[in-house]
Amino acid sequence: MDAISAKWRRKTAGAYETILEGSRQPSDALDTTLQINTGITRPRLLNKQHQGKAIDRFGVEWEKAALYFGDVFHTLLNMPRSRFILIFFFIYIIEYILFALLYLWQPNHCIPHIKHLRIALWFSVQTAATIGYGAPLAPNPECTLVNVIVMFQVITSSLIDYCCMGLVFARFSAPSKRSSSLRFSRCMVLAPHAPSGYWALALRVANMRKHIMIRPEVQILLAKPDNPGQAAFECQELALEGAVSSMANLRLGMAVTMMHVIRPGSPLWNMSIDDLLLQEMEVMVFFEGIDAMTSNSVQARHSYYPNDMRMNERFATLYMMFKGKKLGLDFSEFDATLALGSPEASSMMRRQTFSSLTAAAQQLLQEEQAAAAQRQAAGSRQHWRSTDGAAAAAAESSQHASQDSPRRRRTSQQQAQQQEAKLAGSSRQPGTPAGAGTGIEMHVLGTSHSL
Repeated sequence: MDAISAKWRRKTAGAYETILEGSRQPSDALDTTLQINTGITRPRLLNKQHQGKAIDRFGVEWEKAALYFGDVFHTLLNMPRSRFILIFFFIYIIEYILFALLYLWQPNHCIPHIKHLRIALWFSVQTAATIGYGAPLAPNPECTLVNVIVMFQVITSSLIDYCCMGLVFARFSAPSKRSSSLRFSRCMVLAPHAPSGYWALALRVANMRKHIMIRPEVQILLAKPDNPGQAAFECQELALEGAVSSMANLRLGMAVTMMHVIRPGSPLWNMSIDDLLLQEMEVMVFFEGIDAMTSNSVQARHSYYPNDMRMNERFATLYMMFKGKKLGLDFSEFDATLALGSPEASSMMRRQTFSSLTAAAQQLLQEEQAAAAQRQAAGSRQHWRSTDGAAAAAAESSQHASQDSPRRRRTSQQQAQQQEAKLAGSSRQPGTPAGAGTGIEMHVLGTSHSL
């Protein structure tokens, strides 16, 4: 094992240096670079193409063959589809040929007209499928051995039919096919978590079928090999933020963004993306649940390498939409991400530990909060200044109004007296003395008074 580990380190060292020297590239380009420099593809602990398969076994070919042939049912159940179909037809063909040879060796009077293998093969097919014998190929009831062979073939054919039908149904109803409808995002994103100020690692999961999942559970593990090439991994669980809400949304059939906030105590706190790459770490995601229709337990698995992590990006928002009278969720932006900064800045961030990134982000957040507080204080001072100015102007205007009020009253009295004089002059008749009018007025007043 030490020799294998040393060989592995020699093969991968040059590829990692090539990756870390230049600017960061997309995930597919990094995988291609590794494959070109080492001549091997980067192994994953979880097989993303085949959900039900684990890593291969080497060095136990004979033991593995004995185990596989000792458990024929699961061997046939888990083998590739093309191989299973080939074996399926091979079993029936072998049965027909073996019994055709037995019929061919019988005397001519037991089964008339069987002189060639093709005729015996046709008789064997008729017997196994219980099609019914025609007149030329009817067996002779007096031949005991032929009757025993026919009976034995009918029983054997029934057993083969039942076994093959069970295998076909088991493969057809296997829950591993259901797990392919549980979708994971192509990449993970790393971005500041606004409420806490820490950085967060996020991915998306969704059930692509409309049929609900009962008791869904999602677990994220960080796998770290003890030494390169050795079959010993240390797995640490990454705590999920808002797990209750996420599981509730999965029960409703929504797409959910699972998030791990990198706080002090997190396995990722004192690490960078480059550290994860150099230590060959892998993030494994397990999505488990129970299918409501079949009550089968379903598990989907996915893995992410550090090359699959996009720095300083977030997932695009998904929206509900109507089609006619149906309410649904638009999955067209399920894997889409939005950059929060320039590619150069994101490339530099991949080399910094999350603790230093968090300290810088919190310092920037404190500066922004302080600037916002200063702006708010300046706005409040300006508000008080404008309020005081308005109050002073109102007091000054009221003072001027109080000073001008006697003058205004005198002016109004003079205007009233002048108006009364004009009215009195207009009511006097021409040629009448000034006192006559007054006397008539007094008389009238006196008369009205006496009355």
